[in-house]
Amino acid sequence: MKVLRNIVVLILLVTPLMGQNITVTANPDLADWDVIKFTEMTGSFGPSSPLLFGIRIESDTYPVKDLELHVALTAYSEALQLENTTIFNASVKMDLLAPLTINNKQLSMTMSLDDIPDEAGNTISFNEYDYYLIDAAEQTRLQEGILANGGNMPGGTYTLTRQVRGTNPETGEAYNVQAIGYDEYRTIVITQSAGITLIRPDLGEEIVSNTFPVFEWNSSGCDEYYIKICEYNPLMHSSPEDAINGESSFPYPSTGDFAYVGSATSLDYAAVSGKPLEVGKAYAWQVKKVCQSVSTTNEETSLIYGFTITEAGQTITVCQEQIRSAIGDTQYNILFGRNGPLYGFGECGDVSMDGETMNSSDFSALLVQLINGAYTIESITTQ
Repeated sequence: MKVLRNIVVLILLVTPLMGQNITVTANPDLADWDVIKFTEMTGSFGPSSPLLFGIRIESDTYPVKDLELHVALTAYSEALQLENTTIFNASVKMDLLAPLTINNKQLSMTMSLDDIPDEAGNTISFNEYDYYLIDAAEQTRLQEGILANGGNMPGGTYTLTRQVRGTNPETGEAYNVQAIGYDEYRTIVITQSAGITLIRPDLGEEIVSNTFPVFEWNSSGCDEYYIKICEYNPLMHSSPEDAINGESSFPYPSTGDFAYVGSATSLDYAAVSGKPLEVGKAYAWQVKKVCQSVSTTNEETSLIYGFTITEAGQTITVCQEQIRSAIGDTQYNILFGRNGPLYGFGECGDVSMDGETMNSSDFSALLVQLINGAYTIESITTQ
């Protein structure tokens, strides 16, 4: 009988060769490119330019051969007459022996191989390097447009490309690139902010016969709105501006700030938990919008409009109409409104000036002069 001894079975596991793993991390992702001054970008995007981005490139094994880095900034802006125009473009093919951190300030027409050492102190080997910047005529046009916009990039769509790719020339395997903390194609829309127009209650509609009015406004460029509504009592406030800085009816309880309403351009007072508005009282209201950009926050406020609330169907006499025309809706409602000292009074009695009784015609003529500014009212007293 034959005996099998010391049989050794050798199993060879063959693992296919995989591409190298490259990790690209934002360092930082994006800086204040939305407020670039043209004077900082004239000539090149070198050391004197603002920081747009930085990335750190690391491989699981070294060396890394023919790694490609492509960076570009394109712009579409009617204000600058740019239609998907490339402002700058840099393409690098390099070999890495250690992790590398690189940013746009290191990419310029005059860059040399000594400009960018890796984290181990090695000098980077650039196999290829191409750089493009808009020509002098385009730079002049850009300068004029940017200076006209206060030195900032005008409204438009700007796309920053940061792409790392490549194939190992020795193995033919494409590098496995993972981007962390940034988008390879970062598109930012800079919108020119338009003013805020208050629609209702407006200055021509100061009398509102509803304690739950609807507030409406119009604007463009941003969609983050806030509103503030405050009681306006001329006996306590020197102006509508003074009132709007005081205690608010909405938001309520008063916080001293505006109430956030999101992207809406109207507010139904019946749908919010504001302090009840009262008949006979006057109010001031204002809208604020916030425009978010990459690195800054801009706030814009509307004019301040006022309105007064009367009872629905309330009628006034000819005399009262004359008084209202002379002293204004706000003062009139304070005096003759439901909570006013003259509430319930209708026809005017005897009117005197300097101790002499005036007839209705003379009184009307006096009111006309008041309306036209020939006289001013220093104070109002009631008896």
